Amino acid sequence: MLNIKTEMILTFPDAVAFLPSHPHTNTLHRWRTKGVKGVKLESAKIGGARVTSVEALARFAEKLSGAPIRAEAAT
Repeated sequence: MLNIKTEMILTFPDAVAFLPSHPHTNTLHRWRTKGVKGVKLESAKIGGARVTSVEALARFAEKLSGAPIRAEAAT
């Protein structure tokens, strides 16, 4: 579950820039609503902006790949 108090929050456009493949923003919305192989991307709506987190992206990737992934913020 996304925790806005302890996780590094990213807007969807920021998440697109953070991911190495730079998927389209609509892809993140599809991951959020329909998911991939039964796995959905955790997100929240803050104000008018849809957000996720670095940690949520890592959990999403781990569930899909079955391998632990270290969540690191882009510096």
